[in-house]
This record gives sequence, structure tokens and C-alpha cells, in this order.
Amino acid sequence: MAIDEKCIEYYMNLDRKINRAKERIARQQILFYSQTMSSYITSDGLKVYSRGFSVEKNVCRYVDKEVAMKKGLEIMEFQYRYFKRFFEQLPHNTKIALMEKYWLQKPIEMQTTEKLCLNEINEIEEACIHCFGYSVFEDWEDDTEERDPKKAGEYQEVMAEDFQDMLNLLNI
Repeated sequence: MAIDEKCIEYYMNLDRKINRAKERIARQQILFYSQTMSSYITSDGLKVYSRGFSVEKNVCRYVDKEVAMKKGLEIMEFQYRYFKRFFEQLPHNTKIALMEKYWLQKPIEMQTTEKLCLNEINEIEEACIHCFGYSVFEDWEDDTEERDPKKAGEYQEVMAEDFQDMLNLLNI
């Protein structure tokens, strides 16, 4: 399957992806709150010691994960809303053909319609970049540009400075 067909398939299945994302968020919430958050006594056979729930580590990890998942959901809902609007404007026969090709995996040739879909998907992706600063398909594009080692070094210097600032702030 070509990269263009993957893009169309992604958009044709967005409603299912959105439902699965909502289920994952709910499941993540249940898993987090169903764990014990109090300390407990345990033994390794030689000694008895107390174990506790690391609030800093676990809560930060959970919140970061939930924020990322909700951001992804928001982006998918944005994409779905605009693709659905486009899809509803297509002729009935074209809708049926797209559904058969991308839901039932029937080998149907429809280059004109696929080009039309890809143009709309590109518009939606451009809107995503402007609204969210992110595109789902950035990772799919061929990265033929050379990586500039100067930029990598500058990035590492900035990271080292920021890390040092954090340590100074914490008085470590």
C-alpha cells in the first residue's frame, strides 16, 4: 500500500481510532486510580521494609500520559470533523467506492477520487499544523535532508544549560 493510500485509510478509519483512543484514556484512568497509593510492608526473606507509592513519579507520569493522549484525541477529532464534512459532499457512488476500498479492502482503481481526497487531507493536515503545531504524517515523509551537526551541538548545549539551571533552582 502506497503512502497516499495509508493517508486515506487513516482518515477513513478515524471514527474507530477516536473510539479506541477514548477507551484507552478511560482504561488508563481506571488503572491509575485502582492501584494502591498507600505505603505497605513487605519482606524479601531477610528483612522487613516499607514500600510506598511515589507520588512525584507516578502522578507526573500519569498526567503527562493523559495530556498527550487527550491532545492526540483532540487532533483526531479535528481531522475527523473536517474529513467528514468533505466526505459528506462526495457523490453517493464515490462514497460507496471509498468505503469498499478502504473498509472492505476491495481492489478498486479510483485515482481521481483519491487525488481529491489527498488534496483535502493535505488541507486538513496544514490546518492541524497551524492549530496544533503537529502533523500525523510528519514521520511518514522521506527525510532525505542531511542532519546538521552544528544544530545538534547547539541543542545539546541549550539542554545542558537548562539542566544546570534546574539544578541551581533546586540547590543541588
